[in-house]
Order: sequence, then C-alpha cells, then structure tokens
Amino acid sequence: MFLVFAEEMTKGAVLYRDLWDVKQPGIFLFYIVAGVLFGFDETGVHLFELLYWIFFAVLLVIALRKYFTNEFLVLLLPLFTVGFYYLTVGSWHMTQVEGIVGFPLFFSIFLPVISVSNPSSFPRTCLLITAGLLSGIVVALKIAFLPILLATWMSVLYFQIRSNESGTFRRSIYDIFKAFLGLLLIVVPLILYFARHQTLGEFSYTTFDYPLRVTSAFGSNSRLPILIEGFKWFVVYFSFLLFVNALGIISVILRSRAQMRTTFRKLFIPETSFELLINNLVIWLVVGVAVIVVQSTSWWAYHFLLLSIPLGILAVFSIDRAQVLFERSARFVSGASGVLLVMICSALLLGTLNRVTSSAVIRIYDRSAPISWSVLPFLFSDPTDSYERIEKSTAYLRSPESVAGPIFVCADPLYYYLSKRSPALVTNGWSPEYFLPEKWGQLEEELLAKRPKYVIIDKGCRDLMEANSKLTIDIVDTQYRPVSIDDNSSWYVLAEPW
Repeated sequence: MFLVFAEEMTKGAVLYRDLWDVKQPGIFLFYIVAGVLFGFDETGVHLFELLYWIFFAVLLVIALRKYFTNEFLVLLLPLFTVGFYYLTVGSWHMTQVEGIVGFPLFFSIFLPVISVSNPSSFPRTCLLITAGLLSGIVVALKIAFLPILLATWMSVLYFQIRSNESGTFRRSIYDIFKAFLGLLLIVVPLILYFARHQTLGEFSYTTFDYPLRVTSAFGSNSRLPILIEGFKWFVVYFSFLLFVNALGIISVILRSRAQMRTTFRKLFIPETSFELLINNLVIWLVVGVAVIVVQSTSWWAYHFLLLSIPLGILAVFSIDRAQVLFERSARFVSGASGVLLVMICSALLLGTLNRVTSSAVIRIYDRSAPISWSVLPFLFSDPTDSYERIEKSTAYLRSPESVAGPIFVCADPLYYYLSKRSPALVTNGWSPEYFLPEKWGQLEEELLAKRPKYVIIDKGCRDLMEANSKLTIDIVDTQYRPVSIDDNSSWYVLAEPW
C-alpha cells in the first residue's frame, strides 16, 4: 500500500484527499524517495532500505566508538542492530515504520547527549537543531513515538540542570528553543503542504481524532492473543540479544553490593554523558513497550522492531562492560561455567540463523528461481504469504483483454501493486474492521460516484460490509457482475456496456 500510494503521489495525488490511510506522512515520503531513486518496485525499495541501514551502521560506529573500552567490540554494533534486523524480519516486517524509525530516533536521542558536554556555542547549536530535525522526522513517521522523544529529552534536561553550573537553567531554555527550531523545519513544510491543498482538516482528523476514536471503539482484550504472539516472535528471534543483555545485568549483580548500588543509581541519576546515553536507551525500551501496548488496535509482531536498535546497542555495551568483570573473576568464566555460557550463546545465535536460512531456502525452492535481484525481496519472507496467489490471480488485469481503469480493493493491497492498477477510491480497503461509521458512508458515496471498473472483496471484508453497510453490498450486487469467486476473494466487474 505504501508503495502504491507513494507512486500515485508522484503523479499528483494528495495524501488524505485523493488517497487515505491512517499512517502519518513520513512513511510515504520514505517510499517516494526510494521510488524516485531506484524505481517504484520491490527491488528499488529494498535497495534503498539496505543503503539506509548501511549508512546508519557507519554513523553508529563513528558515534559510539569512543564509549568502548575494547575498540574491537564497536564493530559488533552493525551486526547487533542492522544485522539482527535482516536476520529476523520477514516480508511483513520490512520497511515498516517501527523498523525504519530506529535511525532518526537514535540520533535524535544521541545528539542532545553529546551536546551537553560540548561547551562551544556553534557546534552545540548545530547538534540541537539537527536533533530537533530528526525528532521531526520521527513524529512525521508516527506521532505515537512522541512520548519516547519527550521522555529522553526530559532526561537530558534533568541531567543538565543537576550540574548546578551558573546559567544552566537559561541555557536549557535556549537548548529547547534550538531543538524546537529543528523540529519546525520538518513540521512547517508538512503543514504548508496540507494547507496548500486545503487538507489540513483531513490531516488533523487522521493524525489525532481517528486513531483515538478507533482505539476507543475497537481496542479490547480480544486482541490480546495477537499481542502475545507478537511478543513470542520478538522473544524467540531476539533471544540472543536478550540473553546478552541479561549477562550485562548479571555482571552488575556479581559486583560488590556497594558497586551494584552505585551502578543502578547511575542508571536513574546519570553523572556522565555515557551514563546519560545508557539511561536514554533504557527509557527508549521502557516507554517503547508502553507505546506498543497502548496501540491496542494493532499489536502486530513488527511493532516490537521499535525495540531492536536500543536492545542491540545495549547488548554490545553489556559485552564491553562485562568483559572487565570476567577478566577480574576468571573463576566465573572457567571450566564448566565458561563452556556452558559459550554453548548457550551459540545455541541462541545459531537458532536464529537456522530459522532464517530455512525460510530463505524454502522461498527459493518454492519459486524454482535462481538467486538474483528478482528473488531478493522474498528471501526473508514467510513462505505461506499470499504473494504468489495474488500475482497469479491478477494476471488477467495486466492483460490487454481486461477493461482499463482504476480499481477498488477491499482486501490485500498487493492486488493494486501486482495488477499495476491505481486505486479508484479515496477510501482505503485495507483493515476495514477499523472503519468508523463515517468511513462506511464515504465508501458508499464513492462507489456510487466513481464506479470503479473492477471491485475485489475478500471474505472478511464481505462479512464486514454485510454487518455495517448493506448499501455497499447492494451496490456491488446490483451494479456489478461477478467475474470469479474463490475461497479467498470475489471479483466483480462493472455491469455496463464498454
């Protein structure tokens, strides 16, 4: 859906006026950049995402290398962050907001941390404006991430005010202003874009009103099994990183009682920029979990990717700090204990690798295709997904015999992408289970007014239509004739002479 919308926007379509989705504008801009640079297809998007993560990995190593006692370990940062992303994600997870936000979110947290220890006025100003700009990108991707930004910025301000230096409070006010200025560099152009196209109302409705009303109407404990399944996916696939972080905590516990109290106190009341960074990464994890939980109408597994970057960074720091303790306490890592520790780490890492490589082999085997650029989008995808089925079923729409024109899909948006057809309606037929009454009314009006040439409805959407919009069913049944009906979806063509 993101790719289809992004391509339509480059042709002049306006978000929330001609195309509607509950997502914020940032994800569509990501796909627009990817499509313009490398093409509006899967290869183009995934190639752009790969370069995006490589750039992040390089910057991450440069930014954090001074914090390591063992400089060699800094090279683990790309593996434990970007590497684990590619080792664990499937087609459903890749290029989701919760994943790609890790890049701007980390540096929007990191830059204020190093600005605190930089007394020079101009570099400090540049760091804070850049941090504000990155914060604007985070909010443009998803406004639900705002609590993470606020919590970490409050931590930085508290750290700065506690220094008791003269003029600290006034400097903190100036810092807030500088960061806010950077934030405006992203927010103001977005507001001007929607104002120019007279869609500020739709933007506000989509960003603030609609999500709250949907959560109130549909968020319930009935979706808890989905949250549990997502959590299980995260624990299983990130078990190695979780275990390494647990070792870091154990290394703290094994210190003397006085040292342990000091370490945990510094976690809440940091005294150095490194401790402040660790504090903010922990805040990211804690507030991030809360952000995931409150989104009760989602709770998909990919939401847990929001936690992957801080988890990976903290894991490398855990190894770096724990090795000092292990070197001082050879007894802890000698003999059977050391062998057991290595075996557990190896088993967890190899378990992840085995799951991923098995999935990749299945994908290649099922497609009977050579390893090439055309296969890359599927290497990490679930072999049970609907891609092949929809690709075959939309072959007719790509043929000269079909009727030209946009279509409406109340099913998987892959139908749009693989059929090479544009959306006929503003209404997004993906996730109709969260349609509010006005959305069902809008769908009825648009079907009558725009009369798309083809309508594709899956079984779940048909059931929802019968329960919420009898008029939509009447329009489809009286003004369209069925082309094909199977276990997955029903196809209809407009019943009129061409």
